[in-house]
Amino acid sequence: MNNIPTIFPLKTHQKSKSTETRPLIRNYNASERYKSQTGATARTNASTLATELVSLEGEIKKLQSKLASLSLENERLQTELNSLKFGFNRFIGSDVDMTYYTGMSSRHFLAFFAFLDAGGIC
Repeated sequence: MNNIPTIFPLKTHQKSKSTETRPLIRNYNASERYKSQTGATARTNASTLATELVSLEGEIKKLQSKLASLSLENERLQTELNSLKFGFNRFIGSDVDMTYYTGMSSRHFLAFFAFLDAGGIC
């Protein structure tokens, strides 16, 4: 017994009296596995893999074309979103709208904005 003071009583570890061990069984035999994959089985696996490769390549092409179309749609929607934002860029092309909202023409508004040093906004 240890001479370590504890609050709880120490239990001693009891070893099992059985010394029997199970035999190690290995189910893997490399030479048998190699023999099973040769011949017709290997050709079947190769043809299966080839057809799977072709179908996956077709799926990759479909996904790439879908990605390209979605990228174009994203750009279009970003442009549309930027045009809908309320800012002077929305009205810079129309003197009538610029005059309505600011009381100045587009040219005068840009000159005034440059005078104020807007920090590269326009």
